Amino acid sequence: MKKSGRKKGTLLLRVLFLNFLLCQMAACTTMTELPPERKPTITLQQSLSFPDYSADDRKLFEEGLNCLKTIPERLPDYTKARKIFETLVQKHPESKWRIQAELWLGHLDAFSRLEEKLNTCQQRVENNQIAQDRLQRENEQLRKEIRELTEKTQEELNRFNQENEQLKRDIRLLKNMEIQREKRERMLR
Repeated sequence: MKKSGRKKGTLLLRVLFLNFLLCQMAACTTMTELPPERKPTITLQQSLSFPDYSADDRKLFEEGLNCLKTIPERLPDYTKARKIFETLVQKHPESKWRIQAELWLGHLDAFSRLEEKLNTCQQRVENNQIAQDRLQRENEQLRKEIRELTEKTQEELNRFNQENEQLKRDIRLLKNMEIQREKRERMLR
């Protein structure tokens, strides 16, 4: 059990490190247009060449990353991470961590949109499941009614067949009686 938890923690740390490394590498590539509200005010070269010895911005950035970590005690807090990254961007516009914070904000925006789509899809699935359950209940009710009507029809058919057989026997009996009556009449004549 401990090995499984340790493996998950190690895997999580690797994934977070790779994600962080990917963000660092993405920051080094050419800048593409960011949405207007997330457009950096300084270039990558300016942010990397400007010596920033402030521990506050780094602390904010690390705190934001810590909010994104999944650990056994808690799930990631995306809202808190967003607020922290936004605070870093607003309070430290010259920070070397600003671009990475803006990248994380972009990722969090995309994640929020995907989460909304997922919730919408899950709601549709739930609604479809409810509708399917309702249709199955109606289908079962209709099958039950058809079964009852079939049984009732079969009972009536059996009753009519019995009556029909009885009538045939009665007719034969009457014919026999008529024949016997005619024979008696002939004998009496």
